[in-house]
Amino acid sequence: MTIRMNFNNAAIRSQLNLTTVNRLLGSSIERLSSGVRINRSADDPAAMSIANRMRYQLNSLNTAVSNSENGINMLQTAEGAMDELANALNTMRTLALDAANEAVNDPARLTALQNDFDAITASITRLAKNATFGSIPLLDGSQSQNTLGRVARNGTPPAITSIEALKHDVTAMPAGIQEGSPIALDPLTSPLSKERIQVSLNDGGAPAAANATLNGVEQNGQTLNVSQGHQVTVNGPSGSKTFTLNPNTTIQSFVDQVNESSDLLGASASYNPSDGQLVIESGHFGHGSLSITSSDMSGTGVGLLDGNTADPDSNPLAVPREAHAMTLEDLRRGGAADRDSLMVDVLADGFGSFADVDGKRITLYGEGYADSFLLEGTSFDDILGFVDEHADWFQGSVVWDAGNQELTVSDDDTPPNVEVLSVDNATSLHEVMEFIATHLNSPQVQYNAGSGTISITDPDPGGETAELSLESTTVGDFIDWVNDRQDKLGASASIDGAGRLAVTAHGDPIILHSEDLSQFGVGYGILDGNSAEIEDAAAARVAPLLYEVGLTHADSKAPAIASDPISSLRLNGIALDDAIGKTITFDDGSVVAPDPLPVFEIIDTTTSIQDLIDFVNTNPDINAQADLHNGQLRIRALGSQLDISSDTLSADVENPTRIWDADSRIDTHPSRQLTYTDASGNEQQVTLYQRSGSRDGLGFTNLTGIGEPIYGLRNQETTPLSRIANAGAWSLQMRDMSDDNPGLFSDSSQAHAQRQHASFIQIGANAGDKSQIEISDMRAGALGQSAYRQQVADTSSPNTLLEKGFFSIEDLTQRQALLEGDAQDALAVIDAAIDEVSTMRGRLGAQQASLLEPTVNNLRLGIENLTASESRIRDIDFAEESANFARHQIMYEAATAMLAQANQVPQSILQLLGGR
Repeated sequence: MTIRMNFNNAAIRSQLNLTTVNRLLGSSIERLSSGVRINRSADDPAAMSIANRMRYQLNSLNTAVSNSENGINMLQTAEGAMDELANALNTMRTLALDAANEAVNDPARLTALQNDFDAITASITRLAKNATFGSIPLLDGSQSQNTLGRVARNGTPPAITSIEALKHDVTAMPAGIQEGSPIALDPLTSPLSKERIQVSLNDGGAPAAANATLNGVEQNGQTLNVSQGHQVTVNGPSGSKTFTLNPNTTIQSFVDQVNESSDLLGASASYNPSDGQLVIESGHFGHGSLSITSSDMSGTGVGLLDGNTADPDSNPLAVPREAHAMTLEDLRRGGAADRDSLMVDVLADGFGSFADVDGKRITLYGEGYADSFLLEGTSFDDILGFVDEHADWFQGSVVWDAGNQELTVSDDDTPPNVEVLSVDNATSLHEVMEFIATHLNSPQVQYNAGSGTISITDPDPGGETAELSLESTTVGDFIDWVNDRQDKLGASASIDGAGRLAVTAHGDPIILHSEDLSQFGVGYGILDGNSAEIEDAAAARVAPLLYEVGLTHADSKAPAIASDPISSLRLNGIALDDAIGKTITFDDGSVVAPDPLPVFEIIDTTTSIQDLIDFVNTNPDINAQADLHNGQLRIRALGSQLDISSDTLSADVENPTRIWDADSRIDTHPSRQLTYTDASGNEQQVTLYQRSGSRDGLGFTNLTGIGEPIYGLRNQETTPLSRIANAGAWSLQMRDMSDDNPGLFSDSSQAHAQRQHASFIQIGANAGDKSQIEISDMRAGALGQSAYRQQVADTSSPNTLLEKGFFSIEDLTQRQALLEGDAQDALAVIDAAIDEVSTMRGRLGAQQASLLEPTVNNLRLGIENLTASESRIRDIDFAEESANFARHQIMYEAATAMLAQANQVPQSILQLLGGR
């Protein structure tokens, strides 16, 4: 054996073994103390990988259980709300059955039943809107398939799309949409643009410099004399701001002021000194989004960027506004009406008093939205009926002669005293009540002018007293109703101190149609001179197209007047001196166009502007209105389109001017055609018009319904309610794709969208493990629509629901079904609504019982098994590891002892050296 001092092989080997045993002992201690066999990947790389996958899946399974249980809770919440809806519908059915018992029902009972019915309708819609799970609405249609999926071009999804959202409102679509039907959108019929107001500024005959002061600059040929305090108000699509000018204000400083407020206004300004063009442009696409008014800076009513501030309607640079207004007098107060004035007490302009308001409606057609306001009040017939009902309580008689419109009251004297009241449009209900009470000559009949009541007392001992109160909707109720809908109607209502009631449009012009409120059926209503004249137009009218041209005298710049011959005028400075014998053709785009189209001929030198105006306004084939205002010849089309074409009216061949030419102002609304398949399998097409009041001017909607108007309703009206879809059924929101143009708007290819659903419950641990949640719209406007579709499918029986306009529960309230004796048809709609609610409850119950609950049980079983599998891989066997620990501990002690022995071997060298 060799003995070395510098190298102790035995000690090194002992130390190596000790290190190895120490590591094994440490590992055993770590496993025993943690209970885990694999504490790091080095312990068992393959097993660690498998165990980690199992652990991730376990976490996912636990989350899936939580998701599924939340889904069950959500469905149970929705089902509980639908249970309340079912109870409400059952109560409705009871009311309808009661109303159907015609033999014993009087008007008062039917009115009471209808009032209860109306209250339940309101509660159904309120419940559907308020039923939520957390902040998620459940029954308002948000969880139904009313969202349309990604838009594709030529069948291939593009990288980006110009359509942000395309939706439909099931409450406005009684014919529904076929499940999974494709939706096709055609390109825009005309490109979108941004509204701009532009003027030319010159200084000494040349374009003005940017640092030139506005004072002394010529705007479109007129010198601006800017003094301290002159103002310019910019009304942009986002807001308005007034800018104050002074003589030192330069063109550039004005531009800078506007641009500093561009976020507020939604508009910006620019000036090009090379051509002198001052421009203010809307930041939003669309028409009707920008206007400017300025104080007079020239002494002729002209301000900066503003043609005539005194009359916005004549200002060619401003957006037209439309207002319906009338003066109201309160017959009770003997003066101007106010918000508290009762409708039945109101005398409107020269039309007379509104004496028959009960049950009548005022309908506003706004920016793709229509709504009706229901008037309530005592009527002339109510008074006569009340007196007749209690005639045996007093001495005398009351007789109404409808032919002569005379009310005769006779007392019981001998001979009788006879008084006659001639009733006309201006006769108020208070006058009628006072006349009856005064001339019956009986203390049993009293009229209280202060409270507006008439009372009749039974003269028998202990006799009872009956009282009739003159109650009515107030003017303020109507104003509040309009203003609550400003965003949808694009209009507001107000009344001034002089009793002037006005409803004013803020975007597209509006229509206001009122049923006849007179007691004689002469056809006048509030803000509506003669309902018969505009009723058909109201049904078809969209946001009107506005055609305007400025005409001046040939020998001066003065505005034209109505009696001026057309051939003696100038249009945009060009003489219409070759107009005689020329024609103007009108085409309103009717489905069944007149043949031939209406043609106006300029016969000779006597053919005037008034002749053209009369031709347009009196021709039934032209759905438009014409007038002349401060030299502006205006034609407003009441339909969705109007094409006007004319021969060349100028002799100058270099200036082939027509009455409507490229320089004429044409305010038009671009549109898109949308095609879909309704629930009956019929292909439908609807035109979506741009809504100028929408965000960025990129919103579109159908401003009219689809289908034929419905005839045969109460008072033989023509109702603008469509049988397929109503106004506002569709909404399209486009996306601004760039700073200069609206992206794919003008793309020539079709866009397609497929109905899809986005509400899912994640019920598994992997992608794709999800369950779709769909809950139908349960608002009153959506419930009961299947009744109409069933009648459409059943061609063997008459479609009574179509004739009466009963498409939903909401319609039964809007059209007063029980009060009008339509209880049988109401039952059909209610039964359909009950079936719809029951079917949806069944679907949700099946989804809960057959999918979600079994899924939760299966997930929990999977969690149990996966947990056991992971435990077998990751956890230690304590018996085995304890034996390993004991062995490693003994080996550690032995290795330590042997290392000590090995370290003693070099000591032998000293013994050898000492022996010498």
